[in-house]
Amino acid sequence: MDIRLAPEFKSKKNAKTAADLIKSCVHCGFCNSTCPTFNLLGDERDSPRGRITLIKEILEGGTPTTETKLHLDRCLQCRNCETTCPSGVKYGKLYKIGKSIVDSQVKGTIQHQIFKYFLKEFLLSKLFSIAVSFGKKLHFFIPSHLKALIPLRTSAVNDTNIVSEQGLNINKQTVLLFQGCVQKSLIPSINEATSKILTFCGFDVITVKKSECCGAIRGHLSDSKGQIKNIKRNIDLWWPLIEQKKLAFIVSDASACSFEIKNFQEVLRNDHKYSKKAKALSAITKDISEILPSCVEKLKGRLVFKNGTKLAFHPPCTLQHGLKITGVIEKNLEQLGYKVFKTKEDSHICCGSAGTYSLFHHDISTSLRDKKMEQLNDLNCDTVISSNIGCITHLQGKSASAVKHWVEVLAEDLT
Repeated sequence: MDIRLAPEFKSKKNAKTAADLIKSCVHCGFCNSTCPTFNLLGDERDSPRGRITLIKEILEGGTPTTETKLHLDRCLQCRNCETTCPSGVKYGKLYKIGKSIVDSQVKGTIQHQIFKYFLKEFLLSKLFSIAVSFGKKLHFFIPSHLKALIPLRTSAVNDTNIVSEQGLNINKQTVLLFQGCVQKSLIPSINEATSKILTFCGFDVITVKKSECCGAIRGHLSDSKGQIKNIKRNIDLWWPLIEQKKLAFIVSDASACSFEIKNFQEVLRNDHKYSKKAKALSAITKDISEILPSCVEKLKGRLVFKNGTKLAFHPPCTLQHGLKITGVIEKNLEQLGYKVFKTKEDSHICCGSAGTYSLFHHDISTSLRDKKMEQLNDLNCDTVISSNIGCITHLQGKSASAVKHWVEVLAEDLT
């Protein structure tokens, strides 16, 4: 796709990067077939190809409008189009550049701006944890559309005295478990379960309590400065451990956080002070699914299937399209005796959660969720599993079965 940058963009590095990315698009439209919003709304401007065209028009001198902003805002950033694209267009990177330009010129309504500000400050504050705590106690009085977002989950760790099969081996690998921000308030049992499994499998698990959000929430809310601040704060906290070579890995059990942390090096690639640190940190970051294969032999024979073995698996977009991790969880859980099923046609399609997306585009998000859960419910499994906090809280509002992180299932069944 040809593009001629307008004079005001010719000297801007990000605009040049966007132009190069646009040139790699051949306008074939394969991406449209796997785009959730295009398939739901049927508007070309709500497709990857359409959004690329909108960004191209702006870079060529066009003036973005509220309608331009609406169609870009509707993007779930699921990156399904990247998986589908035969030309390898890095749509996620291009979208971020185009979106930042539009957001700088079209601010949206005052109400919209206030809500965005409130969300990023509230979700990352101590008030959120307090609110969730009260929400769990007063669950009966909460409106139905909010109840689903506050799970009444008990701890998955029933035996805190389980000892690793390696005992007190001084050669154990130390891993830093990133506990996230929203997750440790909403469903802390996920982190507890991860710690239990890793400890049992011979790892020394440590946490850094002052760790901040990985940056995903502020990124979703178009606060790039706040996102970078979160990232740098975490690097400053974790770097001494890396510098002293005390860590084998940084582990995240939320695929969205895993993706964000591995992307630190891209976000800070031009920062002379942090770029090398970010690259080193990203290099030792692993999603918990990448650790699972090394744990299978230790877990075999130690599981009692308390909640059944039939699991319906929803792979998050950040796992399959962001991290490009496919088949790993299913294969290894099946080796442990579980039967893992996925929807036959649309397992690659987003469930509609997409971070804070569901709070701004409720109708689209709900429609995608209901369709996804209809297919998952048809599998008639004991439990629905996923590997990202956003998907889990989103899906449970329509699920006929319990929705859990797969690591919670392992922790509950481990004896």
